[in-house]
Order: sequence, then structure tokens, then C-alpha cells
Amino acid sequence: MVLVHGLGVSSRYMLPTLALLAPRARVFAPDLPGFGHSTKPPHTLSLAELAESLADWMSATGLDRAVLLGNSRRAAPGHHHCWLARLDTADRTAVSPAK
Repeated sequence: MVLVHGLGVSSRYMLPTLALLAPRARVFAPDLPGFGHSTKPPHTLSLAELAESLADWMSATGLDRAVLLGNSRRAAPGHHHCWLARLDTADRTAVSPAK
């Protein structure tokens, strides 16, 4: 399972969820480019570029397919579905705490 943080936060936002899921599954929470401890790209990446970066990270990590859980306060859940749908996933879920 890969936990995908939203825009404006880092993987640290996903750590409580990771702690709950880790006893039951292999869970990752990477920092997307420009967030958290990741390298800052030369320009702000689009959602498509972020999805490509995530796909590249999954490939480098050896994750051919994974369940993705995306979360964002700023993006509507539908945007995350479009973003995550670019990846070859076993399943995907988008969560938005915003009302």
C-alpha cells in the first residue's frame, strides 16, 4: 500500500495512518517531489507530473502494482482519482477531510 499525501503537506501527514496499517500490510509513505524531505524540482509539478514521479518511485521501489490511498485538503477527491488513475494500481481510494 502506498499512502499519497496531498498538496501543501508531506508524508508526515500520513504517518498516523501508516502506523495503523503497518501491522496488517506493507505500507509506504513517500514524499512527492517538492514536499517534505524530497528534492525540490526546478518548477512546480502538475498533477500529471506528480503522478509520473510517483509511478517512477513505485517502479524504482519494485512495486509493480499497489493499493494507493490519496489524501488532500485542497484537491477535490475527483482530482485525486484522475491523478491516481494514471498509475497501474491494484486499487485506489481518495479521501478528503474538507467539507
